[in-house]
Amino acid sequence: MGLIAWLDLEIPDVAAYIVSDIIGTIVFLMLRQSTDLALIAAIFVSFHLFLAWLVITSVRKGLSLSIISTILTHLACLTVVYVCSSALSVLSLAGHSIPIYAFLILRPIRYILDLCVPGLAVFERAWLFSGSNIKKEAPVTAKSAALAAEKKAAADVATREDYEAWLGYVTKRNPALVKHGMTLKDEYEEWMLARVKNRPPAAHSTTAP
Repeated sequence: MGLIAWLDLEIPDVAAYIVSDIIGTIVFLMLRQSTDLALIAAIFVSFHLFLAWLVITSVRKGLSLSIISTILTHLACLTVVYVCSSALSVLSLAGHSIPIYAFLILRPIRYILDLCVPGLAVFERAWLFSGSNIKKEAPVTAKSAALAAEKKAAADVATREDYEAWLGYVTKRNPALVKHGMTLKDEYEEWMLARVKNRPPAAHSTTAP
């Protein structure tokens, strides 16, 4: 599961990868009379099927590259896939001229690599959408500006008692419940605003130094 998370994949992506490899295997069996063509065609079919799935499920993020850069990126990935598939073809043909013990070692390696090459689509997807995870600044609206001013005003009237209560809150709160991307200052202002709103109107004290 750690590898799946590192590659930014989900369970449906893994299922799509398996289906793509199965379809590639079927293509290989249909063209097996021509070993070189069969292996290369099978890998290219699996690669493009898996890449299509990844792009379709990620397109909502928006491409981060220009059309020209996207085409060049795809061509570069196709080159890598072709080199890998050609190397596997050579490895497959080598089985006819090497000792049996070496063949028994290389054969499983060849099959494993054959199944793994279409996974290069994950890295192409990462390049195509590499800019989609950049956090965009939220547009400043009248409502958000008013809320920011309200939070600042609440922080400005904080008393020594408020500050001590805040320190006690910070030491006891569950960090997992803090909103993603929120700084300690943002959290303090939001906490203080809620405290001020719940404070009785007559409760006023000297502000904290």
